[in-house]
Amino acid sequence: MKVLVFIAGVALALATAASAEDRTCIAMCSRTDASSTWSSMAQTPELWLQAGSPTPAERITVMVGLRAPDGGRALRAKFFAVSDPASPDYRNFWSRKELIAAVAADKLDVQAVAAWMAEAGAEPRLTATGDWLETTMTVAQAETLFGAKIEAFTWATDDSDARILRTLEAVTVPTTVAPLVTAVVGLTSFPVTLGARRSRRESGVSLGTPKVTPQLLYKHYNVTEPAPKVANLTMACAEFEHQSFSPRDLTRFQRDFKLAEQKVSKVVGPNDGLGHTEANLDIQYIMALAQGVEAEMWLQSGLSFNLVKWAQDVLASSDIPLVWSMSYGEAIETISVSEAQQYNAELQKFGSLGVTQIAAAGDTGVYSRGHPTGGIFYPTYPASLPAVTAVGATQMTDSGDENSCTDWSGGGFAPSKYFASATEAPWQVDAIHAYFASGVDLPPVAYYDSHGTGFPDVSALGVDFEVVMGLIREPVSGTSAASPTFAGIIANVNAHLINAGSRPLGFLNPFLYAHPEAFNDITQGKNDDGTKYGFEATKGWDPASGLGTPNFAAILTAAMAA
Repeated sequence: MKVLVFIAGVALALATAASAEDRTCIAMCSRTDASSTWSSMAQTPELWLQAGSPTPAERITVMVGLRAPDGGRALRAKFFAVSDPASPDYRNFWSRKELIAAVAADKLDVQAVAAWMAEAGAEPRLTATGDWLETTMTVAQAETLFGAKIEAFTWATDDSDARILRTLEAVTVPTTVAPLVTAVVGLTSFPVTLGARRSRRESGVSLGTPKVTPQLLYKHYNVTEPAPKVANLTMACAEFEHQSFSPRDLTRFQRDFKLAEQKVSKVVGPNDGLGHTEANLDIQYIMALAQGVEAEMWLQSGLSFNLVKWAQDVLASSDIPLVWSMSYGEAIETISVSEAQQYNAELQKFGSLGVTQIAAAGDTGVYSRGHPTGGIFYPTYPASLPAVTAVGATQMTDSGDENSCTDWSGGGFAPSKYFASATEAPWQVDAIHAYFASGVDLPPVAYYDSHGTGFPDVSALGVDFEVVMGLIREPVSGTSAASPTFAGIIANVNAHLINAGSRPLGFLNPFLYAHPEAFNDITQGKNDDGTKYGFEATKGWDPASGLGTPNFAAILTAAMAA
């Protein structure tokens, strides 16, 4: 008899059947106690339907994380040092070569894990930073390798033939290689697009509110100077789930709003040119806020929202864009603690190189899309990961004032079992304490974990953006409008810094929290999304609007002086 040993939680049951070898649970290890946050993972997630079993010959891509020789301590230390304005190492970033030297797995570890994978017929390859093995294998091989039955799932709210392969069972690896493995990605998480889909009526805003245009954003956010032309300076949008953008719509957008006509400098991944709402919104507004900065589109094919694969694909590039906007996410409770920490480590790699990652906070208030509204809050990741800058959404009144967050803007706290603010985001601890001491009405304490990292970090307008779709302007709303807006502003700041002989900002949050004066404080609104509970906006940072909306000139002044 063989016994399964679990390292990422307690299993549903111990194995009693004979097995070829002892195995260790790496992901999706469900607990049996009623209070467990993992007990729901034995069920099909909301918004997805089981669609039978795939054929044994169907193929699935899986990534296996490998431990760093020092357990990741060098990466963590560098990330914190180069991001802290008070550190003597501030903005003294690593080169790609230095990053790889710090995180790459030992060759013997790579060989051992690769040999185990090869026994099932897999052909793993080592990825860009030397700490992941990636393979595309058959379903039969994956089931043998990880000891879990794989099933097919379809999108419950979509008439398309969208289909993914996942498992609801515990993913295991042999105890002989388990100490070398940090995560298994591609078998368990279910993607959810945050989406730029809210209509004007759904947003709860009067139809008389002004539409958002590039010129309105320049005025609201004090964008007084265009970005100077800097050689080899780029920014990018990360797109997932079959998204593509329309170059024709981009040109029409630039002409309609009298912007400099500029093409996307690089497209990575399949782009059919038809133009989806999310991708069109992202590229049109990031380019509008940083005119002159070259922009790239990175499009991940398929339905998988695979942060690790995206990160490794980008890190393989010799010329990585310095600012990224991402408007996708999932509920953090759908992944294990170790998986979330691995995702955060990928983002720390970017920070160590001086790359800024910005993510939309989500469009369902304190709840993640696809999760019930009425109980425990479900924060969205990557927005709730401490190594990313999360952007919430604000709205205007009929008179054009911007003083309130939307009721659907994502925000709250990551569970501290994933990321405790005291250790993972010390730059925001004082701001969180001030919020709880402010006297605002709070949701029941059982609904959230006040010791976890808080989000969003900042906000920007997110209602009724004029986006060109099919050569026609359409109003689009969501935090997915706020994210590229803020990303474009930071890319503009970077252009000025580099043009002046300075370095880019890199990971933003310690700098941002040190300069609350560079933001327009949002003091009204509550992100309950029409339900009973949510967090109220108030003076200073809050988990509804963050630090507030950006003042470009003030951020630039602070950055030049840092």
